[in-house]
Amino acid sequence: MIALIVPTLVASLMLGSDSGSAKAESLVKACRAAFNDNHLDTALADCNKAIALDPSIASAYAFRGDIKDVRGDHHGALADYNIALKLNPNYQYGYATRCDTRRELEDYTGAKADCTKAIGLNPGDGYAYDRFGYLDLDTGNDAAAVKHFTTALKNDPTLVNSYAGRCHAYDNLEKYSQALEDCKSALDIDPNSDDGLFYLAWAERNDGKAADAIGHWNTYIKRNPDDAVAFYNRGLANRDAGELAAAKSDFGTYIERKPKDGDGFYERGLVEEKLGDKDAALTDMKAALKLYQIAGDDQSAKQATDEINKLEGN
Repeated sequence: MIALIVPTLVASLMLGSDSGSAKAESLVKACRAAFNDNHLDTALADCNKAIALDPSIASAYAFRGDIKDVRGDHHGALADYNIALKLNPNYQYGYATRCDTRRELEDYTGAKADCTKAIGLNPGDGYAYDRFGYLDLDTGNDAAAVKHFTTALKNDPTLVNSYAGRCHAYDNLEKYSQALEDCKSALDIDPNSDDGLFYLAWAERNDGKAADAIGHWNTYIKRNPDDAVAFYNRGLANRDAGELAAAKSDFGTYIERKPKDGDGFYERGLVEEKLGDKDAALTDMKAALKLYQIAGDDQSAKQATDEINKLEGN
């Protein structure tokens, strides 16, 4: 869900340690400006030109790594960050961004080392703490995530992702009022923040505000119609609100896109049971059980088995 979103940075601050030609440095600045405007093809072309002119500019590789990472080429991004840090072993931004890519590649040990190094080189960099917070979320350390996001926001109160990330962490900690406040802060700063909207809707449903959650899931899905998880979560909110037909449809969409996840079948089975369609519910519960057994999820398999026994009258 959480993609690498790099803060808009003043290029001159990041190029100060490079010794490349003026023309190459100008191209790197243009690359960064184009990246910040989401013109990725132009950004990539400018960074490639800069590297061709002067292959010693560390930031050119780091910015090219950012482009690759946003496009989902995490291994390519990692290779570029490695080059940048070989050229400049004290390149703080390079460690912060490599931390995030290593997190995406599930190299959590390497990611932690990089984020720690980035913070050590510049304890005032909110972005490094922000990336550390997302690493905490991925590794299930929600309390540490709250601390890192809080420090990030003290250093830079404009970090939208830190509000959204802390909202997520508070939600996991069942601190829903704080979660809602943070996600609303994220959307106040950037009304187009998908992360802020996603976790706001998630927190609203967990806080018993199903109708509000449905409205925000509707907005999110219009923006991100390919996000299967959003349909699953809207299905939960629709079920809570008693909109059973809509919930069944949402879980059906999720199953089409994630046919190997037993949760979609399980939740649709519960809805079908409420709708009085026991045959359909039993079919879905058996499908869920099979998938849980394949995944080795014994706890979920037991829940599905209990539902099957209830439907069969055992």
